[in-house]
Amino acid sequence: MTLCAFHNDASLQSRSIAGLRTCLERRLVKPGPFDWSETGGSVVGCILQSNDITLWESKLGLPSWLAVTLDSLSAQQSSDSDACDFSIKLLEVIRPGANLRNAGSDVILAVLERVGDTMDSVQSLPGVTEVHALHQRASAGEAIAPSQWRAARALATSLSDALAGSNTWEYGWAQCAETAAWDPHRSPSVVFDTLRVWHNTQVTRAVADVGWTESSDAQMGALLQTLYDQYVKDSPDPELTVFDMLAKLHPADDARLLAKYEVERRVSSDTTASGTEILLTVLGEPRLAV
Repeated sequence: MTLCAFHNDASLQSRSIAGLRTCLERRLVKPGPFDWSETGGSVVGCILQSNDITLWESKLGLPSWLAVTLDSLSAQQSSDSDACDFSIKLLEVIRPGANLRNAGSDVILAVLERVGDTMDSVQSLPGVTEVHALHQRASAGEAIAPSQWRAARALATSLSDALAGSNTWEYGWAQCAETAAWDPHRSPSVVFDTLRVWHNTQVTRAVADVGWTESSDAQMGALLQTLYDQYVKDSPDPELTVFDMLAKLHPADDARLLAKYEVERRVSSDTTASGTEILLTVLGEPRLAV
């Protein structure tokens, strides 16, 4: 099946975006899972102004994976206004008439290919190779049998299970491949899920690279609990926190925790920006135009 974005009608694209802006002005935008009622709804619900998600494809000519991704990512924005701005940015880059049916696989391929310098070793891993190849074929328009997705998913799951607890880049990408081993046509959540797992593995691995482990989490948690019990729980000062006491009594641990938070913040921000860049690039690809 071919999808024709906004049915090759630029005015439909404009009306869809204007409708979302109107909902924002009327305070009807409630970022989150797909929903719509007379009191408002999710970003996609506001665009459709209906609780029938099938209208996303039939009315707008857009793939269902994009609806799930828009609602999921808009819910992560800091405000209703930011959720709308983010969604409008993605919708505006789409060329009316573009066939985005296979673009979900393009997004997933771009995520898998962000491995960078470790790409060669990761691609050689069983499961990762197969998932990558299936999405390449799907991107080219080939219909992939469900049994092939299941076989690739089983390999990726076995690899992920074998590497569990290793906290290596290979484990992170095995998790991404396992998550990505679904057909976006049949499982529209797979694109967002792949972006989400990619983000989480990037943050987890970056923290591990600076020496923070599960043991570090347990030790810090125990220390903070001790500080709470000894100094905060019965303190007459309602503003006193365990972090105040950590900085005062354990400055080295406090500095290490702050460094961890900074790494998490930086890598999370960078990965989120990269994910948005991938979406904008794929959705705006000239080669997708019909």
